[in-house]
Amino acid sequence: MPTLTKAQSKVDTRMASITMPCRDLLKALRKVAPCMPRGEACYNMCGVLFEFDRDATRIVATDGHRLAAFVLAPEARNVQPLRATVSRKGVKALIKALTAQRGECTIAATYSNKATAALHIAGKVFPLECIDGAFPDWRRVVPRYPEGAMSGDAKDVLAGIKSFRAAPDAKSGDVALRVRRGSLAANFETPIYEEFDHRISRGRWRGTVVKRTRIKEYKATHWTIPATIGSDDTDCEFGINARYFEDAIKATVVKGKVYMRNVNGSGGPILFTADGSTLTYIVLPKRV
Repeated sequence: MPTLTKAQSKVDTRMASITMPCRDLLKALRKVAPCMPRGEACYNMCGVLFEFDRDATRIVATDGHRLAAFVLAPEARNVQPLRATVSRKGVKALIKALTAQRGECTIAATYSNKATAALHIAGKVFPLECIDGAFPDWRRVVPRYPEGAMSGDAKDVLAGIKSFRAAPDAKSGDVALRVRRGSLAANFETPIYEEFDHRISRGRWRGTVVKRTRIKEYKATHWTIPATIGSDDTDCEFGINARYFEDAIKATVVKGKVYMRNVNGSGGPILFTADGSTLTYIVLPKRV
């Protein structure tokens, strides 16, 4: 474990660490890591935040459209709160190092002018690349008092999403969901193409007939699954990205059930979590 030097003791230096089974840390990272941004537009968010707080230790990732926060140690008491954002490259190296390991590991972070982190496992130290930037305040987007709750069978919901994603050349990656009394319905349109003869009217190949394709019509597809709605008066419609929706369900499924909160059609973030769960998963809806 790292120790403070005399030079570090004269400046604002904070240290924090957490020790846990390698398997648990790997499971948490695999649930949170898909929410990291794929591009470099938001440099300070291109990684996973390790938040050593006074009440708990969490890892958080967000790309602006969805957010995942996992509590690693609910009862951890960190005397010195510290935040370190491990870069995408560092997260990949961390997952690779944990994949073939058993037993316990330690994540240690140090702040002295900038945050640094390292993985201590089996007597070896793996430095982790950190981002020199402030991670946004993720708690501001988490609904404090979510209104409108529903639950359903995860297999039925995933089967409906897969039927949409398997449709060839769907108009977009978004699916319109409608929450009604006792059911969750989805509607989307799949284009049907046809070939036609096109005669080139200009250029060197003028007069040549070639085969081209065009959209003939759109085929409407819908599926409905039974769901338990928190209130009988709940009736709303919202849009959501199909891939984000599928990832959220896979990450938060509890005993074959999926739980959604803040489903009220207000345009606020949809919260995927169950009571007592250590994972908070949020997806921003879209207007339909």
